[in-house]
Order: sequence, then C-alpha cells, then structure tokens
Amino acid sequence: MVADIVRTTTIRMRHLYSEDDVKNGANRLRAGGMIRRSAAMAAVSAGAFVGAILIAPTAAQAHEQTVFLDRAGCGYYGWSNHGQAETARYSGSCSGHAWLRVNWNGNLSSWTHGLPSVRFTAPGLSGIAYSQHKSCETCSVSTILH
Repeated sequence: MVADIVRTTTIRMRHLYSEDDVKNGANRLRAGGMIRRSAAMAAVSAGAFVGAILIAPTAAQAHEQTVFLDRAGCGYYGWSNHGQAETARYSGSCSGHAWLRVNWNGNLSSWTHGLPSVRFTAPGLSGIAYSQHKSCETCSVSTILH
C-alpha cells in the first residue's frame, strides 16, 4: 500500500515537474525513506497486533460450530459451543419443529423440540460435550463434538 502511494505520487510528480525535479525529489525520498519505511512497518505491525487482540476468540468461541440441515425446501441450522446449543429453522415455510439433544456434564438429555427453534443454555455456560441436531422427529442426526 505504501509502495502504491509512493508510485502514484511519483507519477503525479512527473506531470507537474521536470525530469530533474523528479530525480532530485526521488533522491530526497530515498534519503528519508528508511525512516518512513520503519515508521510504516511499525504502524502495520501495531495494527496487526491490535487486530489479533480484537479478533482473538474466547475459549468458548474457539469450539463453536454450526451444521446445516436441509429438509423438503426448509433450511435448519444446528449451532453449539461449550455453554449453549440451538437448532432453528432459518428458511422456508414448512411446519416441522427443530430438534435438539445435548450431552452436558456426562448426562444426555432427552430430545426437545420447538417451532421455529429450540435452545439449551448450560449453567455456568460450560460443560457441553456434544450436541445433536435434527430437522424433524425421524430425520437424521447431525452431531457437534466439543
């Protein structure tokens, strides 16, 4: 990006100044270029570091996963992390319920269902070992392991 700016500036300078003026200006740019390059690299490095901090996932988000389930023109998704799980219809107008079952702290829940979605939140937002999702009572099961 910095190189593009310098290149664009040099091209513009050629239109405004003589060739000698451009060469002298380029020599001045080279003389101060090391400082500018160091400052530019420091800015880019700082930006990357701050971006990594802002984007770094939490422990629960690191194990977050989504599966997509399609049935008869309707779209469902199953989502879970260590503390929450959900199955929901996101498209279509079919009348089927969303189905969910969760293994939390070693206990497997019974199947629960709801229209258009069903959700489980673990006490303390932790302990989910896996979640199972389906788009109807007799449909195939998609499992998310944590």
